[in-house]
Amino acid sequence: MKELFLTMCLMFFTSCTHHHEKPKHHHHAYEQTCAHGVLNNDFKLKGKKEFSLKHAGTTYYFHSLKRKQAFEQNLRENIRQANDNWDRRAR
Repeated sequence: MKELFLTMCLMFFTSCTHHHEKPKHHHHAYEQTCAHGVLNNDFKLKGKKEFSLKHAGTTYYFHSLKRKQAFEQNLRENIRQANDNWDRRAR
């Protein structure tokens, strides 16, 4: 009986551990600067929440719908190039 009680307690506490995990941090690319702007070496244009795009755990912001749609045309390559531009900007 004691073993059954211990097993039940262990199962209960194990099943509840995920409720106490810290929320995962969501990454905002380029400090919310317009990703299309970063792609074109324009680091002054701020992105807007209503024109955001979530991809692979990162949120990208855009100044306009037109810029967002242009960026999405070649998403992976544009992200790679924008990341390179952002990293070079910081040097």
